[in-house]
Amino acid sequence: MDQAAERLSQLLREEKILDAWTHAYYLHVEGFHEGRADIESVKMRVPRIEWLLEYTEDAVKSRATGTQ
Repeated sequence: MDQAAERLSQLLREEKILDAWTHAYYLHVEGFHEGRADIESVKMRVPRIEWLLEYTEDAVKSRATGTQ
């Protein structure tokens, strides 16, 4: 999975994609599956994950409308 995020980061020339993906993956594994993430660890990662969601939404919308 990291390979896909790394490749996407390279293709779109946006380094923050890989960083945000890493935080989202950590939260998924350590928070959801393992239940080991504490509240501070979650709070620290939320802004980066929100950025990734917004970036993705904007990219999808611009592709759909043809306004890249």
